[in-house]
Amino acid sequence: MSMAHGAAADLLDEAGRMPSWIMPDGTPSMCLSERSKPAAIIVDSTGRRYFNEAVSYQEAGQQMYARERESGGAIPSWLIVDSWHRGHYPFATAPPGRTPKQWIADGAMKRSDSLEDLTRQCGIDAEGLLKTVDRFNSAAETGVDEDFHRGEGDHERFYGDITHKPNACLGPVAKPPFYAVALYPGDIGTSGGLLCDEFSRVLDTGGEPTAGLYATGNCTASVMGRKYPGAGASIAASAVFGYVAANHVAHAPAAE
Repeated sequence: MSMAHGAAADLLDEAGRMPSWIMPDGTPSMCLSERSKPAAIIVDSTGRRYFNEAVSYQEAGQQMYARERESGGAIPSWLIVDSWHRGHYPFATAPPGRTPKQWIADGAMKRSDSLEDLTRQCGIDAEGLLKTVDRFNSAAETGVDEDFHRGEGDHERFYGDITHKPNACLGPVAKPPFYAVALYPGDIGTSGGLLCDEFSRVLDTGGEPTAGLYATGNCTASVMGRKYPGAGASIAASAVFGYVAANHVAHAPAAE
């Protein structure tokens, strides 16, 4: 409505991303710590890793879209873990060591005693995945991910397993049975919207403030651009710039 009256907008192609998988009842489930723990990898349909699985959820979603645009086969991608991972870490609502039978029966989560059969179930290139897993497992032994540097950043180590050595985020995908879920670049809120100045006034397409029109929150182009510092970031920006707008209104000349 505002754009129809000349308001400027930006970042309409962006959102707060959250890699997610679809549970049997159709509910999307966030995937955060699962992909950061040892014994977990994310691959595209060719069976290749293409980014650091333990990065922030915003960047992970952006990487998925970038891969899809570049070569296809990344939406969905596949998160693959082994039974060691399932025995040590929660997965969505499932505690360690307990995988709901319904997940497997409904096909939301794939399970197999071999990686070769898992590729068949998921539609992943078998040769590509086996090569990827071999290389990843070698990296896990040394604790150094030369391809994507997983586990080198503080954020990654926080979501990894600090008791796991030599790298909190790297462990071999080696112990059957193996599990996989289709991963999508879900969103948790928009990043695009009305373009505002430092007083929360909506700007027109000429860059001038629109008299009497203020905006804040997810209807505006995010003040953080294409980044997302963490949970609650959009709420914080809404509160801060709502306060800024209210103060500006209170002190603005009546003509405005």
